[in-house]
Amino acid sequence: MADPGDCVLVIGGTGFIGRVLVHQLIEQGNEVRVLSRNPARHSDRPGVTHVKGEVADRESLRAATEGVSVVYDLSLGGGPTWDDYQRDFVDGAKNVAEVCLERNVRRLIYTSTIATLHLAAEGSIDESAGTDPKPELRSWYVQGKIYAENALNELHRTRGLPVVIFRPGIVVGEGNKLSHPGLGTWASPTCCFVVGPGTSPLPLVLVEDVASALVLAKDAPDAAGKSFNLAGDVRPSAADYIELASRRSLRNFSMRTESPLGIQAFRLMVWLGKAALRRKDNQWLSYHELKNAPQRTQLDCSAAKTVLGWRPVADHDEFVRRAIDCHLTPPRSGDLRCAEF
Repeated sequence: MADPGDCVLVIGGTGFIGRVLVHQLIEQGNEVRVLSRNPARHSDRPGVTHVKGEVADRESLRAATEGVSVVYDLSLGGGPTWDDYQRDFVDGAKNVAEVCLERNVRRLIYTSTIATLHLAAEGSIDESAGTDPKPELRSWYVQGKIYAENALNELHRTRGLPVVIFRPGIVVGEGNKLSHPGLGTWASPTCCFVVGPGTSPLPLVLVEDVASALVLAKDAPDAAGKSFNLAGDVRPSAADYIELASRRSLRNFSMRTESPLGIQAFRLMVWLGKAALRRKDNQWLSYHELKNAPQRTQLDCSAAKTVLGWRPVADHDEFVRRAIDCHLTPPRSGDLRCAEF
């Protein structure tokens, strides 16, 4: 059991995962500070203080980390150019790490993404596989996360930064939405276009389970310097998820499959059009990036269970209730969709 009573800083504590993490930390008796760009939009509650700052501003980080023993970095960012991702993801992660070293913080817990992995091949991988060896062929978002991970691992190796890196899968649950973009591109709230056949088990994970792993890492004795992939024990495919959403919501959900080559041809036309207009947001998305979209590689997450004692939900029905049913409004009495013919 984690030791209560820490003063903890959560960067990104107002986001989807961050809100659940803050709640779990408070439940364990920790004092929590939440760093955000607009703290006035959020009301303090018992055990939680909102402070102003951002990862691009090292001075605001220094002020926020005074007296803090553990820092969680769930920051996001980015923009229309690579420079935006360099500033918010790579330089931002370095700023947080440098301030943690200055303040002698006991542990820095950084949230990355499984998108940093190469998931195009059949079979399974664990953390020993590392990130995609071709980051230059990935999207700016993924490149930023890979370079941030590399920088943090280098600081651990050279200066003893007590960092733990997490790569959550497709995070689902209350606070997100039923038409989750991790499954594919939603043409409407009930019509999803997926790359490939949509039959591979997906690395879905409940938001509460992600937060519980982050909390466990705060005091796990052998976690510093390690990375953990997080996917739950219940892993429906895109086709399974959409069928469940249709059946549980009594709505006509549909899935359309798309050829990777067809998508790449369309992307090429878009890129050429933006290049002709000299658009700064003209990001080239390679075929190597697209091959990862079906996420055929299965994640072995036994390290989180062994080192942290992590126990994600394993019951299928409970997973469905917390991943899908939380988004649904029960039909009114007399709704014809409930009638039996």
